[in-house]
Amino acid sequence: MICDEFSPAPESAQAEATGFGAEGEAMMRRARAFVEGNPDTWAYMVANAARLASSNGYFSVKYLIEMARNERFARIRNADSPAYSRILREQRPDLAGAMRTHRSKCDGFLEVA
Repeated sequence: MICDEFSPAPESAQAEATGFGAEGEAMMRRARAFVEGNPDTWAYMVANAARLASSNGYFSVKYLIEMARNERFARIRNADSPAYSRILREQRPDLAGAMRTHRSKCDGFLEVA
């Protein structure tokens, strides 16, 4: 394949390690900005996570996002839910076992205490 200015070679994400990369960093940046800029809504989400975990033993971060949208009129992207689950796990390790998480682009951007 000839690469020139009109048909550049496609970019490859193979050089990025799992859990690192520009998309994951942007996801965590958006989520952290929301948490810092909307402390009341974040506290509402965390309180509901604790309530659901104590009654069901499980909660979904996407469900928490929908609750915040419906009851607090928050503007939160579904695609950022992995970042919110990581932040919730950082802040409330006692709730970590009540939510399922899978590998994500944002795993390499956790805060180390």
